[in-house]
Parts: sequence; structure tokens; C-alpha cells
Amino acid sequence: MIDNILQFVLWALVGYFISKWVLYIWHLNMRRQLQHYQAVIERLNDIIHEVRVETHGDDMHYWFDSHSDEFLAQGRDIDEIVSVLKTRFPDHVFLIPGQGGMGAGTDWRLVDDQRLQNAIIMAKAWKNK
Repeated sequence: MIDNILQFVLWALVGYFISKWVLYIWHLNMRRQLQHYQAVIERLNDIIHEVRVETHGDDMHYWFDSHSDEFLAQGRDIDEIVSVLKTRFPDHVFLIPGQGGMGAGTDWRLVDDQRLQNAIIMAKAWKNK
């Protein structure tokens, strides 16, 4: 009788320590994944710019990041602005609300696509978190 109780207690302790070990490993894995996702989100926040366009006079356009107010580029037309953006931000994406977006992935052409509008919404959601 006492042998059965001791055996039960021993197996209960073994089960307890095994479950603690499994949960510890799972916790470490989840923490690593979270750090990875946070790094990805931080990188996306760095390379995705929602553009605010200011026009002064009839021909000078200034582009700013609408979240950080960082100056991005200026030019008399889109070609001048794109040449500056290619040099300063070769791997970045620029989203212009209501117009579309551009970047190296679009050969620096303005693309009017619903997916880009969805990306603007998602970028705003991530930046606000």
C-alpha cells in the first residue's frame, strides 16, 4: 500500500518536472518568435513611408513622412522626386494616400492598386500599436 502511494507520488513529481521543462522550452521558443516579429515590424516601420505632399507655389513639391514629419524629397515633378528617393531610400516603399505607392518593387512607378491602399491601413495599424 505504501509502495503504491510512493510510486504514485514519484510519478507525479516526474510528470510535474517534465511538464515544467516542456513549458519552459515552449516559453523560450515563443519569446524568440516574438522578438523576431518585433524586429520585422520595426524594419517595416522604417522602410514604409506614408507620404504627405506639400506644394509651394505652382511647381515645387515637398514630400514628408506623415508619421515622423521626416523630410523625404523635393522636386518640380515626380521624376525629380523619384531620382532623389532612389538615392536616399533605395529599398523603401512610399505610399501616397488616395494615389497609390511606389518603390523599387514597382520600378519606381506610381502604382494605383487596392493592395497598396490596404497596406496603408495596415501600416497605420502597426505604427499605432
